Amino acid sequence: MQDILYSDEGLLRPVGDTIETISTPCVALNCLVMAGSLALTRKKGGRGQASKELELVGVVVDEDKQVLADVTTSVNPPPIQSIVIHSFLRLLLMPAIMNAILWVTLSTSNIIPRDNHLLRLIISVEAASPSAQLMIVSLNQLNNQKLAGQLAYVYFFHYLASIVTITGWVSFATKWIYG
Repeated sequence: MQDILYSDEGLLRPVGDTIETISTPCVALNCLVMAGSLALTRKKGGRGQASKELELVGVVVDEDKQVLADVTTSVNPPPIQSIVIHSFLRLLLMPAIMNAILWVTLSTSNIIPRDNHLLRLIISVEAASPSAQLMIVSLNQLNNQKLAGQLAYVYFFHYLASIVTITGWVSFATKWIYG
């Protein structure tokens, strides 16, 4: 099993590379910091029980970084199906489609030179990268804190899942392109 996962000729070498990379705390810590920066807190219900609502906590600042107001908005979390579908589409399906397009492009045309390994790796890794949080910032600027809070809740799990998925896609792309 060790040869299958970790040897250079191993059939499951990308899985072995993923296991090695995940065991290094850098990738996991970066994703956890991004997920934690979304600032969702559980709202307290009556008598010390947590309610199903969440609070989106933040501040509004002007151009000079002066705090104008504290913002606390109650948010109902989206259904678990939305979180699973969003994460599946963005973290698994889209990279698979992009890598298939990249493979077809390399097989049929010379748009991307075969010897430009770094460009191929960047395209593959960028397709697997988690979505940016720009949408949350934009929704907050448009005074739609409830929708921003729901999206932040989805992104929290999105970034947690990306610890495993982006590591797997990077290992796969590295083995495919350089292997």
